[in-house]
Amino acid sequence: MTGRPLRHAALAFALAAGLAGCGEGAPPSAAIRRAALVADPAPVLDAELELVLSRTMLDALERGIALELVLIVEGHDADAELRERHTLKLRWLPLARRWQLRDASGAERHFASRAQLLAALDRVRVPLDPAWLALVDDGTFSLTLSLDTGALPGPLRLPALFQRGWRLPDTSLTWHAGS
Repeated sequence: MTGRPLRHAALAFALAAGLAGCGEGAPPSAAIRRAALVADPAPVLDAELELVLSRTMLDALERGIALELVLIVEGHDADAELRERHTLKLRWLPLARRWQLRDASGAERHFASRAQLLAALDRVRVPLDPAWLALVDDGTFSLTLSLDTGALPGPLRLPALFQRGWRLPDTSLTWHAGS
């Protein structure tokens, strides 16, 4: 290896080593407080989340490393069974000096502070495929929230397996239409 790939590998290794040494503090936590499937007129998942990131995750964000949250929505009734995976990407844009939240559809929201970015996760609305309309009135649904450690840069994936600062526990909520 010579030139640019070597520099990129060295930089990634140095970043991973630096983040590995960060004080982890309290472990991250997540909860889904409420979720509903709404016909608005297209189907939308409307969810209230409670997310507490660890010091390790916050340090990574501040260093420009994106974090991807995964939302898996499942629904079924007597006639249909549906499943969709959506991502919410959190990142710091240092040149623009703003925080970004991007959903799976590519829609972006920008924030002046990290606190505003994290507050935006308190309530998320995710557009769903029109097929979900068939389940709005009498379906059973579940929503699972997790951190996609596979989306981290390569040098951080191994520490993400072992350090508690990267272990955001998967959390789920199940509900029935109309409840």
